[in-house]
Amino acid sequence: MISLATSNITGQVRNNVIACLDENRIGAGRFVKEFEEKVAKYLGVKHAVSVCNGTIADMVALAALRTKRPEKTEVIVPALTFIAHTNSVIFTSLSPVFVDVEFDTFQIDVSQIEKKITANTLAIMPANLLGRHCDMKAIKEIADRHDLFVVEDSCEAFGIRNKESDFSTYSFYPSHTITTGEGGMIVTDDDELAEAARAARNHGRRSDSNVLEKFHFDTLGFNGKMANINAAMVLL
Repeated sequence: MISLATSNITGQVRNNVIACLDENRIGAGRFVKEFEEKVAKYLGVKHAVSVCNGTIADMVALAALRTKRPEKTEVIVPALTFIAHTNSVIFTSLSPVFVDVEFDTFQIDVSQIEKKITANTLAIMPANLLGRHCDMKAIKEIADRHDLFVVEDSCEAFGIRNKESDFSTYSFYPSHTITTGEGGMIVTDDDELAEAARAARNHGRRSDSNVLEKFHFDTLGFNGKMANINAAMVLL
């Protein structure tokens, strides 16, 4: 029998967790940095920004986009998706605009997207539901025609990364492909968006590296950082 959300806890995982305890680094620490670097390399992207779960990954991505276009208030999402996807839109003070899904794939119906675009649309946010792959090339063409961002929710499809999206998001919940217990990741090739995401995951802090800017908060943000002890659970 295959059980849902049952993880294989290896000896290396146990050693990593013990190392966190021995080093007194259960919050921020070296395992988080290593995990971000390995995800970025695996997916072939410039930036991987770790967060505490997949829902926060979506919220941080949207919050980062809002810093670029604060006047926009709507996000196009599929009508069939996990509730966290839609919650992330609402919790970032945006309005979800639902588009029906295709009957055979259960992915967002690309032919219906343009009908829902308005002057208030910030982004198209499809989901690769249950690991199935939506038509990102067609979605990107629509987004380009209307000057929209694309956030690809791949929380249930780690490994998928489309160059068509401005952000891709992932979840490392125990029932997903790999797990950190609880955790998530945002990836992008855009330097400015990556910095906006790093700020949004940490209370809107201007900089983590510059000590003089650690207590400058230019935007609203979340307490959404990944813990070192979570990252330690996934590294071999």
